[in-house]
Amino acid sequence: MPGIYAFQAPSAPPDRDIQVYYNTARYNLAVSLKASVGQDPGLNYAALSTNRKGVIVDTSQLDSTVHNGIRLIVGLTFPELPDGTTDYTNYDVSIVSPMYMPVATASIKSKAVAVCSDGEQAWAFYITGNDDNNLTLSYITVLGGPFVYYQGRDENTLIYEFNQDTGAAVPIKSTNDAIPATPISIALDETGGRLYMYYTDKAHKVRRISRLIKDSGSVWSPSSDVHGLTTAVSPSSQLGVAAIANRRENHILFVPKNSSSLVHFKEPWL
Repeated sequence: MPGIYAFQAPSAPPDRDIQVYYNTARYNLAVSLKASVGQDPGLNYAALSTNRKGVIVDTSQLDSTVHNGIRLIVGLTFPELPDGTTDYTNYDVSIVSPMYMPVATASIKSKAVAVCSDGEQAWAFYITGNDDNNLTLSYITVLGGPFVYYQGRDENTLIYEFNQDTGAAVPIKSTNDAIPATPISIALDETGGRLYMYYTDKAHKVRRISRLIKDSGSVWSPSSDVHGLTTAVSPSSQLGVAAIANRRENHILFVPKNSSSLVHFKEPWL
């Protein structure tokens, strides 16, 4: 289950208020409930291995936003192939919950997808092009945050911050330790105005940088490890991070190397 997206459901009891969405090996969406306080309840909701296969690419990343009060989960899905065709040349960018709705076509060279909303419109970001030397970051208005983060190619493993309003892509120099094809996850402390970014380094360990978004002159902090988190991340796993405001914590979730279990680690806000 490489795709992981997590968020807090404020109305749920604290022993099961973190909802973790992930994609299964049989191409379906599943949900696991975690606790912001105390032990995780061990509640998982997923189709059986004997049930019908779904359409979500098993290596797709997942992302989510709330639009018009509806939480949308977005991922890459398999398009329907024409008769006589067996190979996929592209994937669909699709809303996979609460309904299935393809919205764009993406490259099979990348499994990354991101979505955000300003309350009135929602945008999906994805990679287009099937030539390794000619891949493009694209976006589409799905239903109608200005920023999206992605990594460079080849020897350039810096993570970039792309501003949709200005069209500028600025490298974040403190991410020069990122492993190629690193997962990237963002969490926001809305009260303190601090943005957190998590990624993995060349040893597959979780790293974190942050900056104050309320200060127009603020810069990203130096990269640091997550204190107490020493478990290596599986190369096929996404990082899921849920900001828990009432606990002033970021909850980090991922599949570790050489395991199929889910790591759930809590880091206090700065």
